[in-house]
Amino acid sequence: MLKISDVEPVTALDGLFTDGKISGGIPPTRLVAAWFNAVQTELVNVVEGAGIAINPEDSAQVLEAIKKLALSAMPSIPVTSVNNKNGAVVLNASDVGAYSPENCPLPVGAILQMGNDTNPASIYPGTAWKDLAGDYSGRVMSIGPAMETGGSNDVTLSADNLPDHKHKAGDQAPGGVWSTDVTHGTDNQKTAPLGYTSETLKPDNTNVSNSSFSVRNAYVAFRTWMRIA
Repeated sequence: MLKISDVEPVTALDGLFTDGKISGGIPPTRLVAAWFNAVQTELVNVVEGAGIAINPEDSAQVLEAIKKLALSAMPSIPVTSVNNKNGAVVLNASDVGAYSPENCPLPVGAILQMGNDTNPASIYPGTAWKDLAGDYSGRVMSIGPAMETGGSNDVTLSADNLPDHKHKAGDQAPGGVWSTDVTHGTDNQKTAPLGYTSETLKPDNTNVSNSSFSVRNAYVAFRTWMRIA
């Protein structure tokens, strides 16, 4: 680009116009045709560079050219659809290629946990997600074959779950004998075996029910989704 000092090196200061100082014998910068022609050429190049034909009646062509050039320099975003609309349309996230299902960072089969009830399909339009709460509510996650299930939150203890043990009981108890050397009475003495207990009773002498009990730890729940499409 041509600066005024390139054509007026004596009267221009640091490439700028000056008013001069007559009392000091410094003349003002001359307005020479070479500089004006250079400025005109620069402006014409901007307009024509934007593909716009020069129109002497239009004083906004430089502005139009700058807008057009700036828009063309912006990266294009692929649009997959325009909602079957013509003219001015409002694009939703699903209309823009950057939000198409192919560009979702989570592949089909991925698990996403949320701290709220938001369906990930609203975040990644065009994708489909299964709410795992319906089939697996109350379960913990485990490392193993995909979607394998097992275990239980409740357990029931049986005799096989207890260590081998016996309780010594009294005279002729229903279980096996643990002692036969027992003498009863003082005058009419007799000998009888001492047996083991044979069943478990509650304090009120009723049988225990051996019901199940929970082994579930305290927990915090997250809404868990699996991408299916």
